[in-house]
Amino acid sequence: MAKKLAVSDSSLFDIYYRLGLLYSNTGKLTKAEEFFSDSLKLDGIEENKEAKVFHKIGNIYMRRGGFDKAIEYYKKARQLLQDISSLEGVMLSNDEAEIYLEKGEYTKAFELAKEALKGLGDEYIEEKSVIYNTLGNINYFWGRLEESLKFYNKSLSIARKCADEGSVAVAYKNIGRVFLEQGKKRDAERFFKTSLESAQKIGDIHLMGKLYNNIGIIFAYENPEKARENYMRSLDMAKRIGDDDMVATIFNNIADLYMRKGELRKALSMFEEALRIWELIGTVPSIALIYLNMGEIYFLEKNFEKSFYYLFMAKELSKEMKYVHLGISAIIYLSRLLIEQGKEKMVYELIEDAEELNKIYKSADYAIHLKFLRAILAFERDDIDEAKKYYEYIIEKMSEIGDRELEKEVEVFGGRLFTKTGKYSEAMRYFERAERICEGTGNIIWLVPILFYEAVLLQKEGEAKKASESLLKAKKLLGTSSAKLWIDKVDGLIREIEGTQR
Repeated sequence: MAKKLAVSDSSLFDIYYRLGLLYSNTGKLTKAEEFFSDSLKLDGIEENKEAKVFHKIGNIYMRRGGFDKAIEYYKKARQLLQDISSLEGVMLSNDEAEIYLEKGEYTKAFELAKEALKGLGDEYIEEKSVIYNTLGNINYFWGRLEESLKFYNKSLSIARKCADEGSVAVAYKNIGRVFLEQGKKRDAERFFKTSLESAQKIGDIHLMGKLYNNIGIIFAYENPEKARENYMRSLDMAKRIGDDDMVATIFNNIADLYMRKGELRKALSMFEEALRIWELIGTVPSIALIYLNMGEIYFLEKNFEKSFYYLFMAKELSKEMKYVHLGISAIIYLSRLLIEQGKEKMVYELIEDAEELNKIYKSADYAIHLKFLRAILAFERDDIDEAKKYYEYIIEKMSEIGDRELEKEVEVFGGRLFTKTGKYSEAMRYFERAERICEGTGNIIWLVPILFYEAVLLQKEGEAKKASESLLKAKKLLGTSSAKLWIDKVDGLIREIEGTQR
């Protein structure tokens, strides 16, 4: 090739390397890998240049989710570097930090990123932006959201000064992600769309795919069809560039949409496919997330043994990784399962563990959810005064709730509480508010419990016919769903009402 072009191997290396960078930056990873690999076949290339190529190929595998393969290439690069304190060596440490972050080894990731930051002089402004972003990512997954925002804002400030559109796009995306975790969905949407504009300017398909997925997450509760539309755009881009990790993420999110429609078997199939991919590429945080989701499906199907297994595994993996956010979620799901089984005594210690974790995470939604669990426990043991105390605290904090599902559950619980105390008109208002929250979401799994507890109220009022109508609506919504937990509850109450009418 060099002879045909009448250029030296050294010049041809530069051409291949730049083409590899171009394709990598636009998300065309297979093409990028081809050019980087071709550059290694040339004769007489300096070891430092070879190291740069191994580093870039490692980055491609990281983006695809091939973490062990990425580390293998990083090791090759490090062995070839003549000066490991060089800029290349420092950025190699940063990218290794990203790998260990993805694998759930947060302490190791943090140490590598801090070491990389210390190794940069004042002249390397753009590179500092990249490392601040990495430190933001580590703190985000560690559950330190305010710390992560500080690092992301530092990264954004530097990227703007340098007119680095790619880093600007990444910083906006990550700030949006923090807002999404905090329940600030409109702020999150604004930052994601700003990031998308920057990604489109530079033609970064990989980043665009991630952003369409994130926008889909925002609409999952409000507009499932719009969510699916964004997920499919994301899936198309992920498949085009061979990003297995992103494909699995989208399968997980589409499965969540199936869950909301009550199509649990379809959801489970998608979760299992996502799990298969993540197990192949070894992404432990994602495996823990899938365990959580599969545990929820088995809970709804009333397969409590399998549900406990997956939820417990999600909790333990989160604990091992110090993945605070997922750890608290797993505890909440486990607590709900144990309460359903009548094993309330086991829940108190779990709640205390979650409250300790939330001192790190500082999520208003989680703080309220844990008080909500205490209210349910009091309700289940017929301590209505205690349940009211917790419930009144929650009502005072209602404006802080960003999680629509939690908001709905709080309204349903209010209805149950007032049903218990004989205040039926007030109870019905709570159920009606819960129904309004569900409007437009298409979430069958949310609506069925509301109709069930409305029927309980109507039965107590002596309105057996209206109670039966609510239950028949619930039964119609469930259709062919495998949600045995609610099928059994609805059928049981129908039989009870029919028995009193004979």
